[in-house]
Amino acid sequence: MFALCKALSQWVAGTMKEEEMNKSQQDLKTRTEQLQLDAGRRPQRRSFFSHSLVTEGLAVATMGSVNSRDHKAEAQVVMIGLDSAGKTTLLYKLKGHQMVETLPTVGFNVEPLEAPGHVSLTLWDVGGQTQLRASWKDHLEGTDVLVYVLDSTDEARLPEAVAELMEVLDDPHMASVPFLVLANKQEAPDALPLLEIRERLGLERFQDRSWELRACSALTGAGLPEALQSLRSLLKSRSHCVST
Repeated sequence: MFALCKALSQWVAGTMKEEEMNKSQQDLKTRTEQLQLDAGRRPQRRSFFSHSLVTEGLAVATMGSVNSRDHKAEAQVVMIGLDSAGKTTLLYKLKGHQMVETLPTVGFNVEPLEAPGHVSLTLWDVGGQTQLRASWKDHLEGTDVLVYVLDSTDEARLPEAVAELMEVLDDPHMASVPFLVLANKQEAPDALPLLEIRERLGLERFQDRSWELRACSALTGAGLPEALQSLRSLLKSRSHCVST
């Protein structure tokens, strides 16, 4: 069933005309250059918060503990979030692909990635449309790290995004699984600051697992190298929890 969904996603994306893709690329490039210029004029805001169960001086298990769990060759990372949060754009930006206009994900996309330290990941980008969210639970078993993507400019749907995240974290398969929240679209002038997002998410309630909150922009690439570093750190914390 998953293979069929993936094939359908690829077929839908493949129907885009070449000239439309070229125009989209040019429009995105122009917008990116302007946003990068504007970003340089704005004062810097804090872009990172975290909570870790691995305290200073405590031995951390090697990544081999994660990769050998259930005989998996790669760590499994599931990326979810509401529709239009920018998940697929983030996925292909991390892969180093050219920016193109994306369509709503039907089912899921899956790509291999490598985090700093030669850590191999398999990243699952699962569709976030309302009718698809019931299938999120089907992807949670065996997850090593959850990535939750927020649209920092969509204040109206932030309560909905928070409620969906809480429901996922309450799933039995997610017990002690660390998570990374990516506040996407931080390049936009109307993006909520990270401190406000942290307060409205109420992340401090999750004392039983490691988590990180990072600002990023799938459009400009800002914050994505740091996001990969966060994935590596969270996988280490997961490795420690599994080995103890």
